[in-house]
Amino acid sequence: MHFLKVFQSVINQDLKPNEIIIIDSSNDNLINDYFYNQSFDINIIYKKVKKAYPGEARNYGANLANYN
Repeated sequence: MHFLKVFQSVINQDLKPNEIIIIDSSNDNLINDYFYNQSFDINIIYKKVKKAYPGEARNYGANLANYN
């Protein structure tokens, strides 16, 4: 899954972000299932939404952000 490769790359960086916001509008629960039993040293905000186009999902995620 392409998402997991990108996510693992971010997690493995030397300079980690303060938080990661994931807006999931997929039709399956693969991403949700991945995060269900995991713990990370970065704050992960995961939100499952119905159908969201990229701009809409970006704006939704920006509203959830705790940092600039």
